[in-house]
Amino acid sequence: MRGTLLVAVALSLGACAEQTMRRQTPEGAPLLQGPAVGGNGTPLDTAFTCYADRLAERPAPIAIGVGEVRDFTGKSSINEGATITQGGSLMVMSALGKLGRGIRIHERFDPRVGELELIYTDRRQLGDGRAYNIPEGNRTRQVPWVPYMGGSILQSQYYIVGGITEVNWSIQSGGVSARVNGVGPRARSFVMSIAADLRIVDTRSLVVAHTVSLQKQVIGHEIDADVFRFFGDRLFDVSIGTRNLEPVQLAVRVALELGVLELVSHVTRAPLEGCLDQAVQAGLVSRAYVPPQFPPPPEPEPAPVVVAPPAPPPPPRPRPAARPRPQPAPPPHASRCVTEGTPPSLRCIPPTEANAPARAPEAPAEPPAPLVPPVLQQQPVQPAVAPLQSRPVAPGPGYSRPDSASRPPIPSWLEGPAQQPGAPASLYGPGGAGTQVPSPPPVPAAPVIPPHLLDGNSPAPGGRVNILG
Repeated sequence: MRGTLLVAVALSLGACAEQTMRRQTPEGAPLLQGPAVGGNGTPLDTAFTCYADRLAERPAPIAIGVGEVRDFTGKSSINEGATITQGGSLMVMSALGKLGRGIRIHERFDPRVGELELIYTDRRQLGDGRAYNIPEGNRTRQVPWVPYMGGSILQSQYYIVGGITEVNWSIQSGGVSARVNGVGPRARSFVMSIAADLRIVDTRSLVVAHTVSLQKQVIGHEIDADVFRFFGDRLFDVSIGTRNLEPVQLAVRVALELGVLELVSHVTRAPLEGCLDQAVQAGLVSRAYVPPQFPPPPEPEPAPVVVAPPAPPPPPRPRPAARPRPQPAPPPHASRCVTEGTPPSLRCIPPTEANAPARAPEAPAEPPAPLVPPVLQQQPVQPAVAPLQSRPVAPGPGYSRPDSASRPPIPSWLEGPAQQPGAPASLYGPGGAGTQVPSPPPVPAAPVIPPHLLDGNSPAPGGRVNILG
């Protein structure tokens, strides 16, 4: 029994870390202080250093932002809260920062402070203690606020998003226990696992360039010894032991870091071979893990031989313009007929004039006045319709007829008999007692002109007939 107690005490003392008691102030109580603060290194730091040197050979850094990488497992407990860290995005940013100047990180996870600064600048409320000259028309004015013309936020090329998607408790557990009279040791172990899924996305096209899913198993073990028995009349219950558990959050960080290496290797085409060898030999990375392989760049194609195209054939020589063929002169006996006048009429030119050279057309002359026979000139042509006769209206009631002495004399040719059927009406209406107005002499009928004597133009009303002689 004494051996068992000594083993338990030795194990418990070996688990103790360095600790001291220090006072923060002279009058304060002493505080327990553990190991000093140091860098939060991971088993993959060597691989990151190797790969950072490889990326530094690139001509320009690659711009990457980080989105939301959070816990999607939903595991939590009443006493401890969330089982898995909620800072996955911060772990990814820290991993990118280990790659040195080959990576340029763009803040996209929490840009609230930068956006607030831009709002102040837009309102002309942000200054840096200096005065700035801004143009106003033909002069400049000094202002205390920082002028902003836009375009100060640089764009990124890719961004990483994802999350922790698995946490599995007690994948495997086991142990051994031995007791004799209530005294004996006990040992047990268990295994759990976590998994993370990440993807890198092209910022401009939102095309997912590459995805990665990694898992890490976490182990823990516990060793203790119990004493539960009576010694004499006294009961002793003593438990001594130690418990070791691999940090769950560190396992999450390592999985995310390896995922970052693979994503960056895919978009930069810089291979990981050689940088993970030490981690694989130390058992930090599985031997079954195969980093992304990239085919060798294609050999440049030989420059195409540019063959000068054959010279184009000379253009055909222009043909001389065809000379107009001379028209044979018409025979002396030939005549030429032309159309003249309105309406058109055909006029033939004698042979002597037809052989003469053509002259420019002259303005048409007015046709001469046609000849009229003397017989037709003695009597003008009367219109077909007799002119209207004016007839005074019969006097109405209360009208007195003027005296005959005051009336103008009536021509003798207007004197006639009393009103007859077809005779002219009275000057004072039908049935009046006044002097009767005879009808004018009958209009002689228009002479009939043979058609072959007409020139095609109808005579105007009241005009003379033109007869072509």
